[in-house]
Amino acid sequence: DVMQDIKMGRSFDRAAVDMIAADITDSLVSNQNALQSLMRMRSKDQYLLEHSMNVAVLMGVLARSMKVEGDELQELVFGAFVHDIGKVRVAEEILYKPGRLEAEEWAEMQRHVTYGVESLKGIVGIPSRAMDICAQHHERLDGTGYPNNLAADQISLHGRMAAVVDVYDAITADRVYHQGMEPTVALKKMLEWTDSHLDKSLVYQLIRCVSVYPAGSMVELASGHIALVQEANLHKPSQPKVLIVYDLKRNAKVAEQQVSLEHTDLYGGIKAAVDPQKFGLNVRDYLS
Repeated sequence: DVMQDIKMGRSFDRAAVDMIAADITDSLVSNQNALQSLMRMRSKDQYLLEHSMNVAVLMGVLARSMKVEGDELQELVFGAFVHDIGKVRVAEEILYKPGRLEAEEWAEMQRHVTYGVESLKGIVGIPSRAMDICAQHHERLDGTGYPNNLAADQISLHGRMAAVVDVYDAITADRVYHQGMEPTVALKKMLEWTDSHLDKSLVYQLIRCVSVYPAGSMVELASGHIALVQEANLHKPSQPKVLIVYDLKRNAKVAEQQVSLEHTDLYGGIKAAVDPQKFGLNVRDYLS
């Protein structure tokens, strides 16, 4: 409903977004792993809505790991949820174009930030932190971002946080024009971008709080089994709680078994992250 209100040129119901932000914040406290797992249940047709929700979740995870709490935490989650709200005013043929955007199309795509800021300015009482997130999530440390080419010292902490979680979700999502990276690959790629684009300390903080093998990712174990990470182990990343679903030696699915790798030697630790599609597996099948 919020998305539709903006698309039709109406102001959206701030109370509704406050409720969403509060629900996300509460869920992070009660079960962060479950919420992160749900982020893996994606649909290409619902990308904008799911991306908004996922970035809000990731912002909450990152902020809580930095000891942010109370009203500030909820304001950051609120801002993350509406960070891309301006995209509903971008023509769908540009937003979902499978090929490379032409110069004029790319310029229009970039205007989604301006559209978003304009929409938020029309809402009474929007927190300044939320405005920063919307306005700055595409700014980059070397000044090559948009819309204002802000340099490192001009980008707020909240803008930098938004850039990190926005990029992480964007590159791990399947889109009409590219297949998403597995989380482990995405985090390594983001570290490569820290010298010029992303705040290195915040990328490392994201890795610490979601783990190299986050909940919802598929991994290969030393024993030759494929498993779904159910609960990340932030202290011992290669030994999370997993659901074993596939045997590489037999090339077959197996009876599902929940295992804490930290408390058993039967399966060894994680050998590598894997693409479940290569084994005919769908993460969604194991997240009910």
